Amino acid sequence: MTAIALVCSAMVLAAIDNISLLTHLDQLIQDWEIASVFAPFESQDPDIVVVAIDENTLRGFAYRSPVDRKFVADLLQKLAAYSPRAIGLDLLIDQQTEPDKDQALKEALRSISIPLIVSYIDSDITVSAQQKTFEDAMVPVQQRGLATVATDQFDTVRWIFPGAERPDGHYIPSFSRALAAAVGVQSPAVQLPIIWRGRPRPSDTNPDPKPFAEFSALTAPFLPDSWFRNKIVLIGSDVTLVDRHRTPFSMTLAGDAGQLPGVVIEANIVWRLLLERQSPFVSWETNFAVAFVLALLGAGL
Repeated sequence: MTAIALVCSAMVLAAIDNISLLTHLDQLIQDWEIASVFAPFESQDPDIVVVAIDENTLRGFAYRSPVDRKFVADLLQKLAAYSPRAIGLDLLIDQQTEPDKDQALKEALRSISIPLIVSYIDSDITVSAQQKTFEDAMVPVQQRGLATVATDQFDTVRWIFPGAERPDGHYIPSFSRALAAAVGVQSPAVQLPIIWRGRPRPSDTNPDPKPFAEFSALTAPFLPDSWFRNKIVLIGSDVTLVDRHRTPFSMTLAGDAGQLPGVVIEANIVWRLLLERQSPFVSWETNFAVAFVLALLGAGL
């Protein structure tokens, strides 16, 4: 009877992991739990700030993409003067724009004394050889963090991408792990589930509160320096259809509200790494033990 229960338990877990329909149902249940149970209302995080390249920012430029390099250079230098713990620039610098503006950003990346991590792509499939050469010339090696999000087969972001090893043996951590390491927090080089921070409770004055303070890049240079001092500042895009990804919150939020900007996803990951939060989901060993007890009961009956 025990042997039968062991076999049945192993078959159940194997079926959930390998049969597409069961895997998808299991993931949908987890999404609902994350969006409804494991992300309770809580106060806005005091340690991480998002500076968004939003529509108000882009409206002032002659072109939308890539983001004006001189503007980004000036923004980095202004924010660095506020003395944050670290800055994460979640913008790809993989193609040439106006030479003088590109040079301004290149110099800014090398002159800032604050720990700085820049999104980096290391894939011949994603970027051309010419783009790769330009990117390598712009972004110093020690500032690189891979701009990859780990998704499931339905393009839902679920895990923390750890990083990857280059053909020459050099290991590049993910953007979020590199940013956490920049402030002294080491994390294991393994794929871990994202723990999502809850957002403040909505109110009449703020019907859509954010889990992390978010300011437009257009106004951030004019805000009080105390709003950024000793904080981790992430700069990235927050516009429609650009660098947005489906998350478990799509289960409960209407429309595209569950598709979060990449920079906000990175903020959640950094928050999880800083606090070393553990996954609310039980391990496979616990799942196996539960399945075994139920199978043993069924075999006994």
